[in-house]
Amino acid sequence: EGRTNVVLVFYPGDDTPVCTQQLCAIRDDFDSYKRANISVLGINPQSAKFHRKFIEKQNYPFELLVDADKAVCTTYGTKGSVKTIRTVYGIDKTGTIVFVERGFPTNRKILAPFKQK
Repeated sequence: EGRTNVVLVFYPGDDTPVCTQQLCAIRDDFDSYKRANISVLGINPQSAKFHRKFIEKQNYPFELLVDADKAVCTTYGTKGSVKTIRTVYGIDKTGTIVFVERGFPTNRKILAPFKQK
């Protein structure tokens, strides 16, 4: 809080077609996130080993966090009965949630609330 904006990307699985497409879209426009002083964090319950391989394979400039016990997913309402529900949260420097959308929102939609400040 107070240092950076944050975008949390909850996604079902590493190295799956839609998840890869979503995270690569952020990677490909990562300069826009940096200009908006946003730290991007991907989150799902897969292991750190899976995350490392996925990061290396796709050259992601952001971290993927392990939520093994699904506590973070539960807190943010993204814990599905079988898999994590694809959801993006934007949180500003004050800790206020300024964006939330299920599915695969565009970078433009994710970044818009941060550009208004």
